[in-house]
Amino acid sequence: MERHEQLKKNTWDLERMYNPENLEKDLATCFELANKIKEYQNIEFDKQMIVDALALYFELAIKIENIYVYFSHQQDTDFTNDQYIAIFNKVKGEYNNLMIEISFLIPKISKVDTKILNEIIGEEKYQDYHKTISNIIHNKKRYLSDKEEKIISTYNLTSSAAYQLFSAFTNSDLQFSNAVDADGNEHELSEGSYANYIRSSDRVLRKSAFEALLHSYKSFNQTLATNYINELKESVVTMKNRSYQSTLQQALEPNKIAEKIYYNLLETVENNLAINHEYMKLRQNELQLDELHLYDVYTTMVADVEQKYSYESAKELVLEALAIFNDEYLSVLNDALNNRWIDVYENKGKRSGAYSGGSYLSDPYILLNYHDELNDVFTLAHELGHSIHSYFANKNNPYQNANYKIFIAEVASTVNELILINYLLNNTTDKNTKKYLYNYLLEQFRTTMIRQTMFARFELESHLLVEHNEELSNEVLNELYFKINKQYFGDSIVVDDLIKYEWSRIPHFYYNYYVYQYATSFSVSINIVDRILNNEANIIDKYLSFLKAGDSVYPLEALKILDINLEDSAIFAKAMQVYQQTIEDFKQC
Repeated sequence: MERHEQLKKNTWDLERMYNPENLEKDLATCFELANKIKEYQNIEFDKQMIVDALALYFELAIKIENIYVYFSHQQDTDFTNDQYIAIFNKVKGEYNNLMIEISFLIPKISKVDTKILNEIIGEEKYQDYHKTISNIIHNKKRYLSDKEEKIISTYNLTSSAAYQLFSAFTNSDLQFSNAVDADGNEHELSEGSYANYIRSSDRVLRKSAFEALLHSYKSFNQTLATNYINELKESVVTMKNRSYQSTLQQALEPNKIAEKIYYNLLETVENNLAINHEYMKLRQNELQLDELHLYDVYTTMVADVEQKYSYESAKELVLEALAIFNDEYLSVLNDALNNRWIDVYENKGKRSGAYSGGSYLSDPYILLNYHDELNDVFTLAHELGHSIHSYFANKNNPYQNANYKIFIAEVASTVNELILINYLLNNTTDKNTKKYLYNYLLEQFRTTMIRQTMFARFELESHLLVEHNEELSNEVLNELYFKINKQYFGDSIVVDDLIKYEWSRIPHFYYNYYVYQYATSFSVSINIVDRILNNEANIIDKYLSFLKAGDSVYPLEALKILDINLEDSAIFAKAMQVYQQTIEDFKQC
């Protein structure tokens, strides 16, 4: 449908967020605030000045973020609307200019004597700034001179060039041959349609889509490898400029994440890969295949289970499943579902996929493209988890302490998904439906715990090659990725040669050590849901306290609210044990 054909009740109410008629006036106010901040550039700081400057800094950040997010969300509803695109590009440009203008502030504060900074942390009246100052002290040695920081800030405008090139090329320029089904019918192939074809029950279509997609990436292997290697080199240059010992340390240290956690995840998963190999063998048996190939790992093992859920029935199902939470949580959940936080259906020009967004001042809005499938119900539950986390974090913290880190961002979303699937399993007696749900859960383990850790291994090894000045080329990247696939999938599957080019289509490899966090969050969620379902005393209260913490404490400290210590690899071992148990549960159906 066209955007204007959407029913109002199925669209998000962005007008509660911002009035676009105020744009020019509000941008002028933002630059006034930036000029006030710049007055501190050549002043010797005392405690009160530091806090006053930070107050202006966060006031500006709140205002410009709200404007930026509003127009970003408007653009996402309709990319065919040139007016949205033009205004968003203008706002984005002004946002970047403002960030350059005030880029001196945090590095300047970092130069202040640590004793004075610690005095701020010691005073109750400055409580809202304790975490910010703690961050500055923690990262003090990484800041450069004012001049160097301004140069780096200006350079940041082009620092995402490799990702932008990748995104533009793969979303616009890269073309694929049509996929062909068992009846000889051709199907237009894109990255979006590939997700459907690779899950198809038609094996000919799956294989055709797999080969057509990866042959296209193979055709541009040299170009995409050169682009990715430049991304790796940029990461290493930044590492050296800020005196980190490794790119992994650079990614983890700012949030006090121990490198040990990354290595514990890799080691625990890789020591238990026999479980994933067993799942591959199960797939081969259930699909009755002489050979299992990589294009067979996404299709369901359970045929003839067609479940359709209207959006209204999905809302009811999610409410029933999450009724396990307390009234405080459920009040926010009902608000989200009934007060236009959610943009539900697809329309021409609307961004694909789903996300939870919003600004600090707004509702935590959700974008969906709902199609009545079970996957869409889980996506609804997932994004509601994110939005409720954001709601509690924003309501219980000042702006600077609200935006929780990516490291724990997937916990609340995955908790909701796991509770939903347990609810569905407990409320069906149909054998085939149960097997279908266990299949879905097994895929969550394979695609999140296994696949994302496999990506994390590739990302680590490719960075290390650049750090150690080893030879790096498209052939080296291809063979590295192929070898890791062989390790993770085992001998129960044919690891098709074309898979060596798959790394070049993964956008997350441009995010610098991002993917491992999916697996760590998934492991944490397994722990939380197990305790909730077993009615552990006070676990719901602890969970809400965790959500409300936002970024007021470092991520590992936030997890300690839930009595979770991620430096102990037992949390990852437990997740792998549940993976094993889910295989057994499937077999018992």
